[in-house]
Amino acid sequence: RASIAGLFSCTVFVEGPSAGDYAVRYLNGLNLFQVFSTYKQPAPPILTSAVFSDDASFLIISFDSPTNKGTTTKPSFACHSLFDFNCANTSYCQWIDSSTVHAYIDGFSSHCVASGDSLHISETASIKAFCRAANNMCPSYSS
Repeated sequence: RASIAGLFSCTVFVEGPSAGDYAVRYLNGLNLFQVFSTYKQPAPPILTSAVFSDDASFLIISFDSPTNKGTTTKPSFACHSLFDFNCANTSYCQWIDSSTVHAYIDGFSSHCVASGDSLHISETASIKAFCRAANNMCPSYSS
């Protein structure tokens, strides 16, 4: 099945007895939209934040766009498989959705994780953009 990619225009007409009750507005005054091929690689996800939950019982790690979840298949996984931070080796993580991870710090104490500490994607992690292709054929997506 071919993917139809390109720049398209769309014109909307409002008709009928209540047509006067509605107005059509285009973003930036343009009626153009772009369709990308499912085979076109999106920008790699960016780690945007790691913050404590409201009760400080776990970290909420967020990306700016959907990920491939680092190819993890289990509901919970060892945090050190995807992330580098103090106590990552003894903590477990859980994907909440394809852009959000909760990190449950084992032995949660000030020596493990504190405000201002750094958290990075592990050099061995393979976190890439979520594959939207129907056949899941996105092997060339870069991290």
